[in-house]
Amino acid sequence: MQRGSVDELLITGMAAPDVGRLAAAESVPLFELTPRRASLEEAFMELTRDSVEYGVAR
Repeated sequence: MQRGSVDELLITGMAAPDVGRLAAAESVPLFELTPRRASLEEAFMELTRDSVEYGVAR
């Protein structure tokens, strides 16, 4: 879980219905749940971020 903007909380690893049920059980008001899935490009970049074929010598 991490903080987004002032009124936003980013939660990973839980489905939206589970987040809603947990919030309701704890009496936390929610105004919107927006599931976000990574695009194929984002997933590829995450998986390959440490792989460098061509780099700059320092």
